[in-house]
Amino acid sequence: MPSVARMAVPALILALFSGCAHRVSLVSHPVGAYVTVGETRAGVAPVELEIPAFGGRRVSIQRTDYRPLDLRLPLLPPREVEVRLVREHGGAGSWDPEDID
Repeated sequence: MPSVARMAVPALILALFSGCAHRVSLVSHPVGAYVTVGETRAGVAPVELEIPAFGGRRVSIQRTDYRPLDLRLPLLPPREVEVRLVREHGGAGSWDPEDID
């Protein structure tokens, strides 16, 4: 007879990958950044995202005059994600603390 622990693991895996989605609140500083999940435009931050439990956890954040930001959320994402964008200017690596709003 299989142990309870052995039976629980497949049930947990099935629950995680059965097409369920996680709701994540994404806030950008400054506000007003365009947010894309996978290939789908999700809205303008602050925005409530629906992240699929399986695949599609790549999130892109873009705002004019700021460097784009790409995130890959973990399998079990937090309920809220807060990001600070850096102003776009100069060559790669040229920024100072005042560039962050």
